[in-house]
Amino acid sequence: MAHLKTINCQAWEYLNKWPKQAWTKAHFSTIPKVDNICNNTCEVFNSRILQYRCKPIITMLEEIRCYIMRTMAARKVKLSGKPGPLCPVQYKRLEKEFHFANQWTPIWCGDNMGLRYEVHMWGNKVEVNLAEWTCTCGVWQLTGMPCRHAIATITHKGGKPEDMCHEWLSIEAYNKTYQHFIEPVQGPQYWAQTLYTHPVPPYKRVQRGRPKKNRRRSVDEDNVTGHKLKRKLAEFTCGRCGQTNHNIRSCKNIGVPVRPKKYVAP
Repeated sequence: MAHLKTINCQAWEYLNKWPKQAWTKAHFSTIPKVDNICNNTCEVFNSRILQYRCKPIITMLEEIRCYIMRTMAARKVKLSGKPGPLCPVQYKRLEKEFHFANQWTPIWCGDNMGLRYEVHMWGNKVEVNLAEWTCTCGVWQLTGMPCRHAIATITHKGGKPEDMCHEWLSIEAYNKTYQHFIEPVQGPQYWAQTLYTHPVPPYKRVQRGRPKKNRRRSVDEDNVTGHKLKRKLAEFTCGRCGQTNHNIRSCKNIGVPVRPKKYVAP
């Protein structure tokens, strides 16, 4: 941060407003085993329930419940026949690290347990501790998956890197996530009848204009119309008079001669 302040003070002031745990991996927590922070899950859920939000409250909740029930049932069957120990997505990530692990050479430091190594590549050195599942780069602790340095060390000892991944990345953990299910609910015609007065919905005053369906955005979010972002055009110059923010068709300086295509301003 001190070096950034000397380069760009405005960038330093902007980043200094936020906690470092929210934007730099060096300060991320190693508990969740995730190396990124995003709200994609919330955005996907909001986009899927958009068609239900305009309905009455009970109908909306019932539609959302059915959507969650269908999603959990589909996810439960998705990886039911896949072999372990890792999920297919985690295997793809592990294969990418395998490609770079061949460039690193592990050297045993001589400890009694034989689990501490110094890994080299073209003058770069990191320490890998197989007993504590740690590496100097911090990727192993942050993601729960062995980094390229750890993979080089594990394969050097004749082990399997997939056996030294965190349990949350396994097929077993995935199946445990979806072992629960949403209980089926009967329709209103099968509900128990009571002697109490049925609740009456409150009076709703119909406001003028089309009802809003988009969610309320926060202050720091850009307003998006429809499903497309606003197009930001670069500043363009008129080919006749040389002024900006209009072209030769809308130019009002009729008496000015047209400049040649390869014109260079003096």
